[in-house]
Amino acid sequence: MDIVRLGRTYKNLKRLREILNVFAKYGFEYIVHRINLSRHISLRKRVLKPKEIRHTDIFDSAHKIRLMCEELGPTFVKFGQLMSLRADILPQHFIDELSNLQDSVKPFSYAEAKIIIKEEIGEPLENVFSRLDELPCASASMSQVHYAVLKKNKKKVIVKVQRPGIKNEINRDLDILFYLARLVEKHLPEYRVYNPVGMLEEFSSAINRELDFTYEMAHADKIKSIFKEKKTIRIPSVYFEYSGERVMVMEYLDGIKIRTVAAFSKEKKHELAKKLIDAYYIMVFEQGYFHADPHPGNILVLKDNALGLIDFGSTGKLSRENIKKFAFMVLSFMEKDLNINIEEYRMLGIVSEEDENSGFEKEAITMMERYSRYPLNKINIGNVVYELSALGRKYNLRLNKDFILLGKVLYTVESVIRGLDPAFNFVKAAEPHALKFIRKSMEPKSLLIDAKNNALSMYGFVRNLPRDISEIFKKIKKGELEIEFVHVGLEPLIHEIDRATNRLAFSFIIGGLLVGSSIVTYAGIGPRLLDIPLYGFIGYFIAGVLGVAIALSILRSGKL
Repeated sequence: MDIVRLGRTYKNLKRLREILNVFAKYGFEYIVHRINLSRHISLRKRVLKPKEIRHTDIFDSAHKIRLMCEELGPTFVKFGQLMSLRADILPQHFIDELSNLQDSVKPFSYAEAKIIIKEEIGEPLENVFSRLDELPCASASMSQVHYAVLKKNKKKVIVKVQRPGIKNEINRDLDILFYLARLVEKHLPEYRVYNPVGMLEEFSSAINRELDFTYEMAHADKIKSIFKEKKTIRIPSVYFEYSGERVMVMEYLDGIKIRTVAAFSKEKKHELAKKLIDAYYIMVFEQGYFHADPHPGNILVLKDNALGLIDFGSTGKLSRENIKKFAFMVLSFMEKDLNINIEEYRMLGIVSEEDENSGFEKEAITMMERYSRYPLNKINIGNVVYELSALGRKYNLRLNKDFILLGKVLYTVESVIRGLDPAFNFVKAAEPHALKFIRKSMEPKSLLIDAKNNALSMYGFVRNLPRDISEIFKKIKKGELEIEFVHVGLEPLIHEIDRATNRLAFSFIIGGLLVGSSIVTYAGIGPRLLDIPLYGFIGYFIAGVLGVAIALSILRSGKL
């Protein structure tokens, strides 16, 4: 998106200025200056020299980014929450800070909610609900939830309603964010490694799925099918006939949030902890599909002591191959086999298959040796994944996002469980699930599926190879084969040369104005102002303004 498209409406330009000024407010004006948008921020921030974030300020900057996202509203809050799942690119203190992002918006009116519900259901509300509470029982930046009772079967339900106008608001912010991301990639080459545009494309897809409640309904229904034979875990039923893109009607689960069970006995807390971790291991090892937002507010303890899971906007997936590798990783903890841990970490895609990295190997072995001395009940699998992710990031190794998300989810679940039972043994709880998966993967049926998939992959490669080679030779013959060279690290030099050239050009202009004005003044040509020739006075004035502008620019850059 270019500035012309951005500026089609006054509201968009106004929002851009608002975003840039909030950036500057929290100390990130140096970014605004470097992407050449300083004209949109306050005069004081434009004149003062922008300060780069020092390494010693990094913890403070994480806190500022969280506050900045909360001030800028729903799009930025959701973006921050998505980034809190990206331990593959962000340090742990950023993850922790962004995990604390909270919505702070007022509920929208009941009248607006009724209009949206009626539009989605397609019939009068009194025909569907015998009760629909006016006051929402929960409210967030993108939606709010009302308690209701269905008329046809007297079932208690919750009605999730999308906030009116939120889709347009988010699309507007996404346009602006894409514009800023492209400028960052152009002017801040050191940030290209994070692929800002690619990250935004991923975020755009994720938030658009969240704006369409049919995705969440499908997630809930699939996870419910996983536990259809289990009495210890309850997933709310979805009433598809009353739901749509902006409204979702689900079964109401009557229970208390798991964080409020402090008065329960030690035995009962251990039982709840076992049910919760087993539920996640069942999802991971048996289906490779798991609920990815297990914070304490989304886990309920029901009256029959079953656990209920709610909020299915975020889910994770693992391939059979990655489940197998994760299973071996869990079993290696039981065996205290450090070599398997390092190798599995490599196989999961975090360490490049092609490149050896002795530095990573040494640090990882040292880290795992520490865990080898731990009692099993002191090991948190999610925390191990986080530590290894941070180490991989230190050595610029590629990371498997699905596996990192699993680590984040397990880390959150384990934190909840530690609050229930500080001595809980996560590795021991995982062992039977991992062994079951390994045994199943060794069955003839599973081996046959693996062989078939490998054969199909090889067949596709061999079938396409002649065509691919032919395409290469055709391009060579036509002279269309292009080799792209990317220079690294020259952008700052080019920027400095460009800026120095501009200053030199302005200096010549100022010099010319001074010389010309002096000649006019000496000759006494033209009308006079304060006994000075007017044309000479104007020339001196313009030269003075340009000179002050150059001086301020030099002082602000810190390079005299």
